[in-house]
Amino acid sequence: MDSMKILELMLLGANLVVLVLGIGIGLVQWVVAARAMISIPGHYRPEINPWSWRTAFNPQAGLLFPQLLTKEGQRHAATFWRAAGLFVLCVAVPFGMAFLTEMATGMQLIRR
Repeated sequence: MDSMKILELMLLGANLVVLVLGIGIGLVQWVVAARAMISIPGHYRPEINPWSWRTAFNPQAGLLFPQLLTKEGQRHAATFWRAAGLFVLCVAVPFGMAFLTEMATGMQLIRR
């Protein structure tokens, strides 16, 4: 086996590991973000109705305007944004690695 073929196999294995980890971690982060988002309407400050004009009749507005939330609600909002960012990374990193593998070896992992 020549060294280029060995490099391709190693990069293919690394891509597979990153893809599997990305899918697993991404699913977990999606669930964490969903749970945090669903809990937001229960954590508005007492004087603010989640279904009022202050929230544009959208109880999820606390994600964009955390000053409307209690401290606990602000923690949920921060958890949501952290999990959403990690989810985006879990989607982007495998594609980026596949692109870099294609640039290095010419082996096309994502069919176009």
